[in-house]
Amino acid sequence: MLKINTEKVEINGNIKTCFDFLCDLNNYYVLFPKDKISNWKSDKDSCSVKLLNVYNLVVIKDEISPYVINLKSDVTSPFEFTMKVILNEISHDKFTATINCNANVNSILKMMIKKPLIELFDHMTKKIEVAIATV
Repeated sequence: MLKINTEKVEINGNIKTCFDFLCDLNNYYVLFPKDKISNWKSDKDSCSVKLLNVYNLVVIKDEISPYVINLKSDVTSPFEFTMKVILNEISHDKFTATINCNANVNSILKMMIKKPLIELFDHMTKKIEVAIATV
């Protein structure tokens, strides 16, 4: 099992606005690094992307609770994974965001994808603040 937990990023803005934005998977396009993805497709509850011209990942919304968005792979993804986007309110105009991922991969694949996935999720977490500034 590969476990990835990004650093908490402190964001200036309204946590509810951010949560609503992140509940719509169409919006995740702005979180991905444009030079590492292709074949983006999305709707409110799912998105698919070709990552690094190698992996076709399909992410679906699983469960939503206050300021936590649970996502998971669908059956067509090359490996099973879960993602959790967690927002924690600091004050009325400041909150933190972090992404946790658990991927069910063998040890060989784990060695190959660990670093790129850490970089991807760190990038996505940092891009949340940029995306929210434009909402």
